[in-house]
Amino acid sequence: MANVGNTNLRDQFITLCSDLYQAQNQFQYKCAELVRNYEESQPKKVLEEKKMDLEKLYEKLKEVMKNFVAFAAKIG
Repeated sequence: MANVGNTNLRDQFITLCSDLYQAQNQFQYKCAELVRNYEESQPKKVLEEKKMDLEKLYEKLKEVMKNFVAFAAKIG
């Protein structure tokens, strides 16, 4: 018989892993996009918009990591 508490923790862990993976991928994509736009000498306005997008994704990544650490503290 499955332990409901462990199943719930497992589901939370899987969700956190998925969120982390998604946030990392989005961040890496935006980094590459910013570099590519810089190399193509895009206007400064475009580069600033991309930089702001990157900063938002970085904050999201930090939030996911905080959740991950809180989860680890909860089970550990």
